[in-house]
Amino acid sequence: MVAFLTGVLSIIRPFRAMIGVQLWAKKARRDMAALHPDLENSEISSILGQEWKQLTAAQREVYVRGSKTLRDEHKKMCVACLRHPAVHSHQTVLVSANMLAA
Repeated sequence: MVAFLTGVLSIIRPFRAMIGVQLWAKKARRDMAALHPDLENSEISSILGQEWKQLTAAQREVYVRGSKTLRDEHKKMCVACLRHPAVHSHQTVLVSANMLAA
């Protein structure tokens, strides 16, 4: 979690939970880079995108379920950071220093 202090208030900006393709690509990118050290990152990304599209729905489902688990954990960890109906999407939720101590 990254916090930027501004006076008495802290603006909390946690990293977002990864989606299924990101979870898969995180591992696959390391493997691809090890096998092909001469390829640039953009070339690896193109190859990974093609490979992701070729995966079956059952193979993708493992990573999609993993991303849902991460998203649920993220929501529990950052309750104060979630967007509230009264807050517009372009506004950042401000949390006082007292709330962070709890």
